[in-house]
Amino acid sequence: MIMKIQDIYMGLGSLVYAIARADGHLHPLENKVIRQLLEQEPFGDVARCAFTLREFHRETAEEAYAFALRHFRANRVFMDEARKADFVSIAESIARAHNDVSVNEQLLLERLRADFNAL
Repeated sequence: MIMKIQDIYMGLGSLVYAIARADGHLHPLENKVIRQLLEQEPFGDVARCAFTLREFHRETAEEAYAFALRHFRANRVFMDEARKADFVSIAESIARAHNDVSVNEQLLLERLRADFNAL
């Protein structure tokens, strides 16, 4: 398996989709925040494509999260502490984009932190 840094950004796109869908709805404000945050990332276009693909297929948050974790684990060499912190920060910003952070979003954020600690 060839490792590529772009693969973790495919994972990021799936992660942000999972966070946005964790409460069952993708809100327009979340979509705007996602677009703004991903534009700042080095491979944000790759992440945005992964997000759009998940959205098009209306995947569940769980399916998208599982995809993200597979890519993060398979390419863990690129997942240094700074990148993990950046990805968690992005996920938290999306969760806060629309109203309060839902219980499902909070649970997914906690799971992300635990999964990143295990990487």
